[in-house]
Amino acid sequence: LDGGHVRAEEFNRRGIGICLVGNFERRAPSERQLASLTALVDWLRADAPLGVRPRFTVHRSVDRNHTVCPGRNFPFTRYRLRYG
Repeated sequence: LDGGHVRAEEFNRRGIGICLVGNFERRAPSERQLASLTALVDWLRADAPLGVRPRFTVHRSVDRNHTVCPGRNFPFTRYRLRYG
């Protein structure tokens, strides 16, 4: 099913949206949230039967000039280094 994560229809058609609850403009995600995110993305990239290896990105990279999501306290650089 198509998602409704972002304004870019191609991402909604082919992407998997993962939500972490919180305002990461105000505080950082918890270590438990980040551990769960890492485990899920690792599984999606290595073991999920998707037929392709998914790429990792964040909302603000897809909806430029529309959102700051996931927020300045989300460790984007850490995930970009891990997943390319």
